[in-house]
Amino acid sequence: DKQIKKLEKDKQIKKKTDFDKRVADHIEMKAQKVIENREKVEAAAKALRDKHIRQKVAYKDAMQRVEDFKNKTIKHAEDRDGYYEEVQKVVRLKNLKLATENGLRQKEVWDNVQRINNIHNSIQQQRQAAADADDER
Repeated sequence: DKQIKKLEKDKQIKKKTDFDKRVADHIEMKAQKVIENREKVEAAAKALRDKHIRQKVAYKDAMQRVEDFKNKTIKHAEDRDGYYEEVQKVVRLKNLKLATENGLRQKEVWDNVQRINNIHNSIQQQRQAAADADDER
């Protein structure tokens, strides 16, 4: 009787131990997953930080290149300031000449239009006069 009770007690202890082992294994597996996920997140965060830093550096480089180019252009323009003023004068004169030519052309066109209108009106008047003369006969 005592042995049976002892065996049953041993079985219960073994069952409890097996259950405790399974629970412990399950908890360990979950903990391992959490650790793996944390490592993945940390790696992604580090990659993002690195990318952000690279972008910052690239942006600073680009802005520096823009600034250098601007300064170089300004210096170049200052060196050739007189030349640019001459070019501007020539361009202004050419534009003025073109505008004058265009104005003259427009005046010629307008004069031609007026002449054509006058001819058209005189023809109309002649026809009207002829029609009036026919009506009088």
